[in-house]
Amino acid sequence: MEDVGSLMRWTVLDLGARPIDGAERWGTDDRIRRVIRLQKPAPSGRRLGSRGLGLGVDAFRVAARARLALVTGPIIAMNPWTAVAARLLGYRDVSTVGLYAVEGGRSWRLLRRVLGSGPVVTLSEHESMKWRTAGGRSLSVRYGSTFAEPPVAHRSEPSARGNTTVTIFVGGTSDRDEEAISRLVSEVEAQEDLRLVIAAGGSSQLDTGRVRRVPAVTAAQFSELLASCDVVFLPLTDNGRAAGHMVLVEALQRGKPVVASWVAGMSEYFDGEYVRTAQEDPIPQLRAVGRAFDSHAREVRAYWKREYSKEAFGARVLSAFEQLNGSDPL
Repeated sequence: MEDVGSLMRWTVLDLGARPIDGAERWGTDDRIRRVIRLQKPAPSGRRLGSRGLGLGVDAFRVAARARLALVTGPIIAMNPWTAVAARLLGYRDVSTVGLYAVEGGRSWRLLRRVLGSGPVVTLSEHESMKWRTAGGRSLSVRYGSTFAEPPVAHRSEPSARGNTTVTIFVGGTSDRDEEAISRLVSEVEAQEDLRLVIAAGGSSQLDTGRVRRVPAVTAAQFSELLASCDVVFLPLTDNGRAAGHMVLVEALQRGKPVVASWVAGMSEYFDGEYVRTAQEDPIPQLRAVGRAFDSHAREVRAYWKREYSKEAFGARVLSAFEQLNGSDPL
């Protein structure tokens, strides 16, 4: 019997911005028939202050564009809410990338009801396992992306003691541990050779000379702040869903090592070298990792290109969907 997966040619519905270099994550792979994007998605995914409203409106906009273009499927939706919109507009052959929902929560229950047995590729094996247990079909892959390059960042200046100051970056908003961030602020204030930059959303602003916290920033500003630091720290709370992956991948692209709280939704991302599990007291570890990788940015970027670039991610996604479409429900 002919392999069903080998016959699949998908149309992709994507809420992301058009790649700066014009090249899609799928390259020239002939399994992708077409990519349909929005010209102007909601900034930061929000409309009228609501992320749910922003994603919902944009999801229906891109699904409606597919209908107007007479796309007949099969569809790959690069966001679960785009998959929901596509299903509600009549598409049945819909494959979904990502869940970002806590098992048993309102979003989870809605996704289970609408997506049913459609193929789902998650960014965390923990999420995938939960989805399969609930009766769905799913495989997991590690996330990957290629971000626009920021302006050239300035290196940290040597401290008064002559040692290089290590600058720690904390960024992102999903499932961040604010208590851990507050402790980090207090501890960095007491260290002469450490600086801390926080871009974790909200409206609070702080600049003490050692610690700088900025309110909501643009993607370009976020990238510039990250690139100016030596090590990235992800203090996460374990809510049973994928979190922290976008910041992790951008950090590796910028040549920065990552230290993160261990959470189930990120378990397969820890490699012990470029992405390390945070120790109970992360300060000595962050200092040591920041200094150890000071001259190894090229090595970190090579690791990103091999494992976490948009091309690597695209290949993993298509491989997973071929497995799901060519197999019995998992």
